[in-house]
Amino acid sequence: MSRPDPTMRFIGVPADSDPLTLLGLDPSSCSGPVVDAALVSRLARIYDHPDGRSSMAEAARATLRDAASRLKDPDQWQDIQVEHASRRVETPAEVPIPSTTATPPSAASVELTTIQVQLMQVLASCGGWNAVSRSRLASIGAMHGLSPLEMVDELRGLTSVVRLSALPAAATRPAWRGSSSQRAMEPGFVERVVGQYAPELRASDNRSLVKLCFLFGGLGILALLLMLRLLLVDTTGGVQQAGTLELKQSRDALDMVAGESGGGSVNQVPLAPFTSTLVLPLKPLPAEVLDDVDASSETIQTLYSLSRHAVGMEDIDRRMKEEWEGAIDVASTGWFGADPTTAKNMRKAMAGVLEVTGSNPRLAGPLLGALAPPSPGVTAEPLSIPRGAWQCGMTGALVGIDTISPAARSLATQYVRTSLGRQAIPDTFNDGVLVWLSACIPSLVESLDVRATAAEAWKLWFRCLAVIDDGPGREAILLKAARQLLETQADLSRPEVPQMVLGRLLVELDWDKSAGVRSAVLGWFVDPAISSTDLWVLGSSLATIEQTPWYERRFVVAPDADLPMRRRIQARLAQAWPRPTAIVGMPGRGIPEGFDPQLAETWLSLLKQARAVDRDRGTLPMLHRLLLERLLAEAADGLVTGHGGDTLSVLNELEGVLEQYDDLLDSDPRGFNRDVTSLGGRVDGQWARLYGVRARNRADKIDMMQELERHGGDDLGPIDADLLASEALTANIGVREAAHYLIETRYSLGPNMAQAMVDRLPQASATVDVTGLIESLTGAELPRPSATRWPIEARLAMVNHALALRLNESGQIDALSESLARSMRRESKGLGWAADPAGSPEASAHALTAAWQNHLETLQDGEPWPWGREWEDRHTARLMLSGDSLQRFLVEQIAMHELLVYWMKQVQPGATSMLDELQSDLVLKRDRAVHVVEQMLLTETAVVELWSIRIRFILSQLQQGGRGGGT
Repeated sequence: MSRPDPTMRFIGVPADSDPLTLLGLDPSSCSGPVVDAALVSRLARIYDHPDGRSSMAEAARATLRDAASRLKDPDQWQDIQVEHASRRVETPAEVPIPSTTATPPSAASVELTTIQVQLMQVLASCGGWNAVSRSRLASIGAMHGLSPLEMVDELRGLTSVVRLSALPAAATRPAWRGSSSQRAMEPGFVERVVGQYAPELRASDNRSLVKLCFLFGGLGILALLLMLRLLLVDTTGGVQQAGTLELKQSRDALDMVAGESGGGSVNQVPLAPFTSTLVLPLKPLPAEVLDDVDASSETIQTLYSLSRHAVGMEDIDRRMKEEWEGAIDVASTGWFGADPTTAKNMRKAMAGVLEVTGSNPRLAGPLLGALAPPSPGVTAEPLSIPRGAWQCGMTGALVGIDTISPAARSLATQYVRTSLGRQAIPDTFNDGVLVWLSACIPSLVESLDVRATAAEAWKLWFRCLAVIDDGPGREAILLKAARQLLETQADLSRPEVPQMVLGRLLVELDWDKSAGVRSAVLGWFVDPAISSTDLWVLGSSLATIEQTPWYERRFVVAPDADLPMRRRIQARLAQAWPRPTAIVGMPGRGIPEGFDPQLAETWLSLLKQARAVDRDRGTLPMLHRLLLERLLAEAADGLVTGHGGDTLSVLNELEGVLEQYDDLLDSDPRGFNRDVTSLGGRVDGQWARLYGVRARNRADKIDMMQELERHGGDDLGPIDADLLASEALTANIGVREAAHYLIETRYSLGPNMAQAMVDRLPQASATVDVTGLIESLTGAELPRPSATRWPIEARLAMVNHALALRLNESGQIDALSESLARSMRRESKGLGWAADPAGSPEASAHALTAAWQNHLETLQDGEPWPWGREWEDRHTARLMLSGDSLQRFLVEQIAMHELLVYWMKQVQPGATSMLDELQSDLVLKRDRAVHVVEQMLLTETAVVELWSIRIRFILSQLQQGGRGGGT
């Protein structure tokens, strides 16, 4: 059987006709706007056909577009006229009807405005007036700033053009000789009649056959039921009731059949048409890429030779510049096609040349300038994609290589930021490539309907992305590209390059285990920026590809679905989305082996209790809370990573410390009370700042003293204590008396208050009331204020008082310090790092930091850290600036916190922004704290907060996966 003619089937004109006949035009009126109008009319006729979305219809539309393109080509106009005249002579059956209406003289010279041309192009590409064309016409009007009435005027102007183009077509329409029986024998006559009046009679269409079966089956059932009703109309009521029930059921069935045949059911939404290649193919590679892959080994040797040649050079010569640029061209073109070892050696050889040049600007400047990445928006040539990605990745890698001079690294950073923006700071090759490929997405999406090389550019983009071994990073870029493609005005319903690119993006995503993919795709269903037509294509693709076998036809959104319908489908899809059976990944990522959810819940409960204890700022209370946080961190390490000791025993010890702290608060004679807090939780120095603002006279100062008295606590912070001591020793008599009363009744046993009195005593007024205050605090007997020995005796009494307060706490401080050191030694031992069993807290903290550093280096599989050198420099600088063991302990805590933040970003990339925010917040809090013990407590609390984020994430994953746990 011969293959049917596409154009004969849809418009009644053979496909081998000349362009004028295909578009129904006359040679005398064939200007560009007239041709566009005729093309719009023909395409609309095909789209309105029942099979207007089939492959045969697409072939007919392609033939018509090609005919219109030939008519608008001046070089082919003479040949078309000759062909048209010869065909009219050779076809005696066609006799043109003389036109009784002359062609308007303006039909051949119609001129359209710029916006009318754009409107005509939209109507031509969308197949006439429909939902897709209306949305795109509205966007064009918004772009030109036209109101709805002005848009109507522009469309009316196009209507006159359509009329002018329709007149020649009507005048040249052939009149067929013979009777109706003769016309019925014409080729294609039956196809036209059936296609116009009874499309369901086409036996080759399986969907039409199914519809006909349902239709005639339903009609048969209905006729049978009507006959039964007529026969049984005089029978008993029970039979009538049964017949009525059967009739209702049959009506329900007929309604269902009618709904299915009319496409009203969500389950029966037709899939979007696809070509034989739904997914963009990634092979073959261009010849230039294959040639440069073959030349990679020779180029590496050239670079080694170039590094030897650069030793001792002061200025770059011509040979060096040409060889360097040639090496960059080879490396940047074939890097993604070469094997990983060759690509890595290429980058190492490149860095070796820059290591030799040092900080010489006459050498490093030109070399880095040739290596500078271009702007991601300049992607006109397909090969610019891999070249730009490699250059950006290589420049970013140079930033993180500490053997290159700081001047060269700074210049490389400047080049990266010039290309990608001031916020871009990639310091590894993979990061640079990912950032550059992500920045290329907008220009690649815009070029899909503009450039003929768009498919080749996207192929190379996918090949470059496939080389990068970064699951979360690749996934984020793929989702970004898919979203931007869905948000564009590109017609994804047509089986062309945009649809194939979308298919490739969907195939590359991880649909089974990635929570990010699930969240993003479900969000697209209710995103107003994504049209229902594009969601229809998305659902059709997911229902077709092998990667999503669970995506059923009932999840496909209809092209004209409204937002409530999209929400309903989103809810059904969320319920049916498969849950991952296990969470696996690199070491330390996912659910660890032996993780106990019950112990995790216990840990969270103890965390809540620890955070609810008294917030007193005294030394002992802060050290107790520091020990609580340390034990929480140790237990979390053993719970999440399995590196700690016995997690259950650590939690038991934590409960014991909580009970001891409660006993301390209840029994301490100096007035520890969990119900009152120092300054109501204010930060040290807040009262002093308010005092400086409000206390303008004696009455205001006394009021501020009374406000301070109303707040609990046995001691002040150093800043507030210093101000109160100054007022008590140097102010006028009224303010002094108020300060004396406050110190004697509230802060007489406060170590910070006593130290502030010692520091302010040289400026004190030698008066009777000051003498009485000192004697009341210290219990010593001082000479008269006028005596020469008064300053010496007063200072000696205050110093002894301050030392006594410190010595009373020394035993408890030593016990708490040993508990801190013991906890750190246990955790470092679990990480495989030997620590001195009798080591001080400072040495134990150093051992724990070294253990985590070694652990992270092991997870890197021998690769250098992206920021390892920077971390070591900060750690060393802080140690050099520290003055005592307390400060060195704090330095190790800060280093430990930074290591945990880095580890958390690796195992839980989705929390990166939150981790950065927490780290910045810790820096601010630590800067405001004035006591080193308070800074230590803040840092350890931040470490526990990191563990809390990790534990809660694992518990949520277990809950989503339906997995249990237990000891």
